[in-house]
Amino acid sequence: MNIREIAESTGYSKSAVSLALRGSSRVSEAARQRILEAAKAMGYRPSPHMRQLMTEIRRSPAARKSLRVAFFNNWDHPFLSGPEEPLRGFFEGARDTALALGYEWREVMTRESSEQTALLDRRLSFENLDGGLVFPSKSSTFFPMFQSFQAPLVDVGLITASARMQVLADHYGNTGVAISRLVEVGCRRIGMALGSQMLAGKSFRFVGAFSSIMRDFGLPLLKPLNLAHPTGESDAIADYVVRNDFDGLIIGPRFDVPAIHQRLLSYGRKNVRIVGCAGSYADHNEAGVPGIEEGWARIGSLGMHHLSRIIENPAGALIEQGELILVPGKWSNGRGALKLPARRSESSGGGRPRE
Repeated sequence: MNIREIAESTGYSKSAVSLALRGSSRVSEAARQRILEAAKAMGYRPSPHMRQLMTEIRRSPAARKSLRVAFFNNWDHPFLSGPEEPLRGFFEGARDTALALGYEWREVMTRESSEQTALLDRRLSFENLDGGLVFPSKSSTFFPMFQSFQAPLVDVGLITASARMQVLADHYGNTGVAISRLVEVGCRRIGMALGSQMLAGKSFRFVGAFSSIMRDFGLPLLKPLNLAHPTGESDAIADYVVRNDFDGLIIGPRFDVPAIHQRLLSYGRKNVRIVGCAGSYADHNEAGVPGIEEGWARIGSLGMHHLSRIIENPAGALIEQGELILVPGKWSNGRGALKLPARRSESSGGGRPRE
């Protein structure tokens, strides 16, 4: 026996039956008595555990013991079963922070499907979720948008056209730091090589920052190299460096740096400085390549912190929902022979980028 059956028997709505069974004054005394009599005749026995749970769910977020958030996954596999970065780092940082803050979380799959998102939108609007984090999609053109689901949402690691709060890596600032370090050790012709596996929007921000900051320094600007498979393109990268006579090179993640160096050595170019931007750089550090550690887990953690602020301070939600938070990366010197030397004391000339 359940509330739906009582509602069908009495002709009242399920919400009216629920309110009557809880003794709410929101239904009339006559309706409450009729519903209670029908429930008793039908053998309805409320579960004390379910009553306690539903009472907890219906409390305002600030008064509840347990808050629930959704992690929206737009890929075709769970967060932890795929090798994609920075997705895993975003998720792990958000998950650990949610647990530390006392939140319950669950993964909600959209699988880059507008139809799936629409179905979820309707279903989630009836669930007592307090908010959600939206993580990057495989395709840079897919952004899950919700109409019925009114809980606050925060985008982590991607830019959307919505007015939601967004927590992103500071690609502009990170690119500026990478160029600055190369200039400090005497580089004056600097190139950039990116893998096309990066999201289009993310790549655009790197390229835009590279173009702007190189002009700030008064250095010659040549078109960055975009590669489909960076791990197998050491010849193309070396040719790009030699053809343009670069003495410095900024690379994205997943590049086979030892292979690039071997190819450059075959050209007699042993003094080309290479730094990385955008990555965790565990592999690059082992190869002795300095660069920017973007701190993906930190970005996910900050996303969860800000979602928590919105949930627990609804009055400030309208202000905070539209914020754009850029998280600066940390410089890592790498190890071994390819490590950049210490900064020179004399001025390197040119303007300095924002760090």
